[in-house]
Amino acid sequence: MMMLPALLLDVCAGITIVSTPARHYWSDPLSQTFPYRAERRDAGPGQPWVIYLPGGPGQTSIGAAPPGPGAYNWILTDPRTQGCNAVAGIPDESLTSEALARDVLAIIKAQAIPTGYLIYGQSYGTVVATILASLAEADLSAPKPGAILLEGVNGRAARAHALMWPSGTSGVITPQQEEWVRIRSLILPAAIAELDATPPPLGFTAEQRGAYLYAILPFGDYPVIGNYVASQVNKLAGTPEDRGALQKSISSALAAPSREPIATQIRCRELWARVPTVTYSGGQIIGIGDSCAAAGLTLTPWDSKVWSVAKPIIYFEGERDSLTDPENAGYHFWSHYGAPRTFVYVRGGAGHLPLSSQMFYSGCRGSVWEGIVGHTNLKTAVQGCNLQADVYAAP
Repeated sequence: MMMLPALLLDVCAGITIVSTPARHYWSDPLSQTFPYRAERRDAGPGQPWVIYLPGGPGQTSIGAAPPGPGAYNWILTDPRTQGCNAVAGIPDESLTSEALARDVLAIIKAQAIPTGYLIYGQSYGTVVATILASLAEADLSAPKPGAILLEGVNGRAARAHALMWPSGTSGVITPQQEEWVRIRSLILPAAIAELDATPPPLGFTAEQRGAYLYAILPFGDYPVIGNYVASQVNKLAGTPEDRGALQKSISSALAAPSREPIATQIRCRELWARVPTVTYSGGQIIGIGDSCAAAGLTLTPWDSKVWSVAKPIIYFEGERDSLTDPENAGYHFWSHYGAPRTFVYVRGGAGHLPLSSQMFYSGCRGSVWEGIVGHTNLKTAVQGCNLQADVYAAP
């Protein structure tokens, strides 16, 4: 019996964990295996099953609140090497999107999840979700999905990171800078003055300041709270409690559990030609280096059209999403003309993950989910959100 690290046992204590053997290399039937684990949350018979693939690469979901109705049945996943799957000895070369999808397919088969389940991918998880759907449809022994839900969609290896710097190695990062120019007037002058100060506020470096802004700029405008970045940066001009909350938020984001080596392996091989090291100076979001350069990995660029899907696909995309931009999502949509498709395009300043953010804050996420799983009409549910949103259907 393989012994799991003590930390892993602590992290997963008290959670309904299910597991199945997964191969280091799925293409090799004699490959070494490890116990791939997921969390199973049973809400009761008759409720939809949702298989959730978080973003990253390397983000986890086991032990967290599901990103949708708690009344549904959920399989929550952590990718190999992370969270409840932080098992030693898994080779870096095995960290691919296809391997992550095959791990989850093994759980679906081992748990005999009923046919008709929903595969739900967020951000990078849309890559794994697409591959998983294609594999499940082709596997004669696998229960078949009923539909695929993609939020913040990666259709193919992003061009933006390869083209955003004039010199190829440094310079202003165009998509984030354009968003920063758009929202800068929404930030209090006192907060801007402190944000732009040298040294940076709250004890952070210019690179840490830049990394935080770069990470949150794609999230756009929310109902109730307004622009997400402005709501955070304005805390610099707030009470000591506000400043403390912002400092804690930045520290938490910068000190998130390491997602290496999975982040580098997948980002640098599959998703982007370059991944910038970022600073913020003179009011500009600037790339000062390429974190993929030293990795020296062979590129295997992601392309969703390689993975055919026949089941219905539902897309949620925000107009201001600079991380998984609408053009990239559109590529996925038009590459899967064999599947019935519905594209929900949220305008009004919506950014990354509009189902989980704009629709959550507008109070309509629950009714939209009912439309997603087929209990009600999705277009009607979206129209009831009091948001600027368009719903396109392609049979």
